[in-house]
Amino acid sequence: MKKKLKLLIYLKHTGRKIRIILFSLSFFIFQSASPMAEWTIVSYAQPNLNHLYQAMLSDIQAMKKVATSPLVNILIQFCQPVRSNNGIRYQIKQGQSINLGSVPMGLHPEQEIVDMMQWAKTNFPAKKYMLLLSGDGNGTLDDQRKLIKDPRGVLYNSGAKTFLSNPALTSAITKVNNLLGQQLDILSFDDCFMGGAEVVYQVRGLVQVMTGSETTEPGIGYNYNQFLSAVVQNPTGIDARAMGQLVVTAYQNMYSRTKSTTLAAIDVTQIDQIKSDIDAVVQQLAQLKTMQLNAAKSLIAYASNKVIFFANPDYVDLNSFYTTLLQKSRNIRQTASMAFSKSLLSFESVLQTAQTNISNAIIASYASQNLAGAKGLSIYWPIKSVDPVYSNCLFAQDSPAWVNFIKNN
Repeated sequence: MKKKLKLLIYLKHTGRKIRIILFSLSFFIFQSASPMAEWTIVSYAQPNLNHLYQAMLSDIQAMKKVATSPLVNILIQFCQPVRSNNGIRYQIKQGQSINLGSVPMGLHPEQEIVDMMQWAKTNFPAKKYMLLLSGDGNGTLDDQRKLIKDPRGVLYNSGAKTFLSNPALTSAITKVNNLLGQQLDILSFDDCFMGGAEVVYQVRGLVQVMTGSETTEPGIGYNYNQFLSAVVQNPTGIDARAMGQLVVTAYQNMYSRTKSTTLAAIDVTQIDQIKSDIDAVVQQLAQLKTMQLNAAKSLIAYASNKVIFFANPDYVDLNSFYTTLLQKSRNIRQTASMAFSKSLLSFESVLQTAQTNISNAIIASYASQNLAGAKGLSIYWPIKSVDPVYSNCLFAQDSPAWVNFIKNN
């Protein structure tokens, strides 16, 4: 810069040459002033052979309707169908899906996600990052044996029999944060059953906000056109919480007439408190059993029968679990002894605190007609025996009280 200014002074009386120097100087200033993007939004899209392929093509078409902004980068790595194990990276602009090259995809999802985010940071740096994982999901359950009738984990590829397990999810996001040099702003699951307390707990300390559904999603998934358009209109005014709100609102607008859809945006920083509340509730139930076994059993049976459950009935809404316990506890208390009534009052206080903390953790939530009352966070409470792979998740490892509860109730 200093060298160019000195040259400009020296040539100020040479006529034609001064215009050349001025052009060079102005170009340098223009280049230096180019703003960094506010958001880089990256989708890893695994259609599981042809299962979701057409739906994901529709998602790309929806993205292409969004206005182009220099402050918002929209990228997708899309696995090709029919056992190709090949993905194509696209930059999405209005009316365009720009092919930026092919990469191996579908065999090692953990490393592929890390490599994709490294590519995104290198070529499309931004102040904030959103990672979308799109494909088949089954919540917190993994099957490490890969002898699977139904999809397990998330991003299941039935051709290669691969998926992203809970431990691999944690590992991938840890590596992504290291290469970004910052915490991932928002992690969004455009998959079924990923809105569970266990999944949120799996990424605690790694992500600010997470979005996911407690139940199945329609094949087309997220309302990409609407939420991305809202981001493009006000990129500097959108933080991670606002992004989560936009995703949920757009989803609700798309599926409000359906009967069994949900989506929530969750403040991941609150999940330790949620876990502590779960432990407190089941520990109180264990204490009630020592006082009045039959009454405590009736509490649990009532909750089991009345709790809101989902397309996979082994997942129940956590807030609904607390609500049903509250209802039955108040009913039992009407005829309970003074001592037991006092214990039930204490139990109800724990439940109410737990519900308040769920409300504090949920940034935005939506549940359609048949699931009204679901608040956005599920938990695993199997109808029959506990799947041994549940022990793979961090929540199960850190909450022996919950594991003991679901094994015995």
